[in-house]
Amino acid sequence: MRLAGAPEEAIARAHNSPMWAGSIALAHTLAYDAVCLGDGTPPTKRLAAIRQPVLMATGGTADDTMTGLGNGFFDTAAVTAAIPGVERAVIPNQGHVADPEAVVPVITRFFNGKDSNELG
Repeated sequence: MRLAGAPEEAIARAHNSPMWAGSIALAHTLAYDAVCLGDGTPPTKRLAAIRQPVLMATGGTADDTMTGLGNGFFDTAAVTAAIPGVERAVIPNQGHVADPEAVVPVITRFFNGKDSNELG
């Protein structure tokens, strides 16, 4: 969380939340996240190699736990432009932990609009 720029207050809230134990169980995957993030610039050459349908969905609300990633990190035009045929969706009023009721319609539209052969 510190790497992503989360303030100490947000880290304390997370540590005291019911989700903390599950987060600790996944902590070993953070090394992969760090490798993928590298210097923080999108790996546009790797993204350009994607040949499956992609939905680039992000929340429409800034999240204070990720300020270190830079403003609009996930909204980067370079990411969206690099992936062939990407579909972009911004889910209003959602941050890092989105309400499933807000996410489901977006995902449903994406999958219903795809031919089963396109989905791999």
